[in-house]
Amino acid sequence: MDNRELKLSSKTITFTLVSRAAQAVGSLLLLFLTARWGGAQVRGEISVLLATLTLVSHLASWVGGGTLVYWVNRHSPRHLFYLAMAWSLGVSLFCGFLLPISPYGLSIYTSYWVATLVLLNTSVVVRSMLVALNQIRTDNLLGLLALGMQIIAIVFLMGFLGQNNLPGFLMAYNFGQLILLLAAFYPLRYALLSPQVSVKTQPLLSIFRSLFKTGSWAQIASLSQFFAYRLLYYFLSLQNGYSSVGRFSVAVALGESVWLLTRSVSLSQATTISRMASELEAQTLTKKWYNRVGLLSAFFIGGLLLVPGNLWMQLLGSEFSGIPTLLLYMSPGLWFLSISNILAHHQAGLGRYAVNAYSSFASLMTLALGLLLMRSSSLESVAGLQSMAYLVGWAIQYRAFHRPISSSVAAS
Repeated sequence: MDNRELKLSSKTITFTLVSRAAQAVGSLLLLFLTARWGGAQVRGEISVLLATLTLVSHLASWVGGGTLVYWVNRHSPRHLFYLAMAWSLGVSLFCGFLLPISPYGLSIYTSYWVATLVLLNTSVVVRSMLVALNQIRTDNLLGLLALGMQIIAIVFLMGFLGQNNLPGFLMAYNFGQLILLLAAFYPLRYALLSPQVSVKTQPLLSIFRSLFKTGSWAQIASLSQFFAYRLLYYFLSLQNGYSSVGRFSVAVALGESVWLLTRSVSLSQATTISRMASELEAQTLTKKWYNRVGLLSAFFIGGLLLVPGNLWMQLLGSEFSGIPTLLLYMSPGLWFLSISNILAHHQAGLGRYAVNAYSSFASLMTLALGLLLMRSSSLESVAGLQSMAYLVGWAIQYRAFHRPISSSVAAS
């Protein structure tokens, strides 16, 4: 990669870091408001709701999603967008009618499930296409806008109108997604019609097959990773109730704020690597950011562990005790996953989604086996098991990343 491209990548990463930092602050504010006004029970219901929405979003991204970054230079972007949007709407409608009869329907009406999934998944398609077309700044700004609208709606509904329940949160969430879609119309249209965008024409069936093939590996990886992240929410809700999920999810949300730097780097990293002709250059770029993210993540985790428990209780309420202990058990896994994501986006940029699938599946199997063998369902033991699962996933990524380097060195 030439120096000019490296500078552009660093500039994009810096901008993304600043915008993601603002999003992290906003997300934490949203967490504090819903926990304070709704309590552990409502916060647990919100956590399960968001987890279920994410699950459906992965299914909706089976055709499209993150793989658009890889295919946007190989197929017509407009055709990619249309296929991804059609698939997303179909999955949203199907799951919207199925979820109300599931054990995690949360007493939400079918019409609300359908509306929420349509808004969410079409927003995901729009944002994925903007990232694929290297409109990363626009994507970051849209994310900030949606989050800001959600916070305003939460303050109005829960703070002033007293709707301190799940429906109140759901209305605020949908409002943010609707504003995002309206705001994204012009930049997306401009990006798709830009003369710099390739206008290659291929049969739609051929494009669909390409998307489905890579999407299968990508979403198997994403779904395995999702369950490694959120399976414990479903487990705890059945074992200990939604209040337990509320306490655990708050600690998870605080810990996952450490991944801010990883997420800032990974967007630019994957899009940059997908345009590189040399794998050696891609490895050099990834190693550079892998070391930096590892050091800074350790620093941020240490700072988070130093926050006294009384402060968390003052901010969140007396129901949320024991947060520092949970963070301590989670901290090794937070660090391993932070650096593992850098390696995962390296593989994604090269189109090697199978590696990410293996890594995520290994994490999931570790988690599932641990739950089967676990004698205690205490929050501390569950948090420790989560760290172990993330360690296994990192080990798979680390081995896959260094194997081609070793081969190249041996060949030279």
